[in-house]
Amino acid sequence: MKHAGSKRSIGKSRSLPVLLCALLLVALAGLPTASAAAPVAHLNGAGLVIQHGDGRVLYFYIQFKEPQITGEQLLERSGVSLDVTPYSGLGEGICLIDGEGCPSTNCFCKSYAVPSVYWRYHTLNSSGQWVFRSTGPDQRMVHDGDVDGWSWSSTDGKLPATSIDQIAKLNGVDRVQVKPIATPNASTPVTTAAIATPTLISPPAASNVTVTATPSVLGVEVSDTGQKSQIVANVDHSGRSWRDYVGFVAGVVVLLALGLVAFLRRRGWAKS
Repeated sequence: MKHAGSKRSIGKSRSLPVLLCALLLVALAGLPTASAAAPVAHLNGAGLVIQHGDGRVLYFYIQFKEPQITGEQLLERSGVSLDVTPYSGLGEGICLIDGEGCPSTNCFCKSYAVPSVYWRYHTLNSSGQWVFRSTGPDQRMVHDGDVDGWSWSSTDGKLPATSIDQIAKLNGVDRVQVKPIATPNASTPVTTAAIATPTLISPPAASNVTVTATPSVLGVEVSDTGQKSQIVANVDHSGRSWRDYVGFVAGVVVLLALGLVAFLRRRGWAKS
């Protein structure tokens, strides 16, 4: 009887590594990894213009594989700091962008003053005109070639005239190509003509680019005096938002907790 009881305890203890391995595999399944699929023939690209109150303007060219993303996802994928809050029936209210604005606890803290200042949301129409949007970016569907604009201002925004081609050009991207898009190396100097007149450009020189099929986020900051500097975006190129990572981390914590409980229970059974 003693020998039989000993065999039972060993059998239960051996099943513990199997359980922990299963939990680890489930956790790893949600971890973002580099895709092993064949290169895509074309990446969608959208523009994002952010105009600060001091006159600085950020121009982002954001690539994505999906047929469409929301305006909020476009903002998130730019890598700028954000603070948002739900806004009664109108979708997400954008309170703070890139360190400027109000906290989500009082999202429109400067809209009650005169002049009324808040982050005003616009989209670029087919005629190249900025159109004010009264709903939040989570209710906006962004497709290839679309451009969104945000302005911290007390007027309709006064966003600069531009186009998707000019934003792409400013970031060294040739939208005429349908093969994997060429992305400038970080050391490549950013130069461009006046961005107000849309023009098509020839592909950048092969020595200055790295060809990739992975979605990239490219950004350039233009000061109120016209000085340009490249933005190094610290973002996830897989297209995941920070909410995906919060869910993943929470899932891993739960799985590890379940594994620990199972381990302690089995230790107790083995001793008994």
